[in-house]
Amino acid sequence: AQLHTKGARSVILDLTGVVRLDDDVARGLMRIARTARLVGAQAIVSGVRPGLAAQLADGDVDTRGIVTVRTLRDAIESATTDGGT
Repeated sequence: AQLHTKGARSVILDLTGVVRLDDDVARGLMRIARTARLVGAQAIVSGVRPGLAAQLADGDVDTRGIVTVRTLRDAIESATTDGGT
């Protein structure tokens, strides 16, 4: 609700430092990202390490349509250059 109320055009989910997620938490994060898209905000996931990426790919987690970038700095840059706030 706050995304829509505040008029945010981007939301960043930073996973820097996260080594492992259980499937329920990973699905919850992806649900947040998809919900953000439904209200017109670009969801950007940053800081996904190789091991976590492999876990997400191997698990039952739908990451289609989710923008991912390497670092939080990249996410901020993407949000600001793509017109996000």
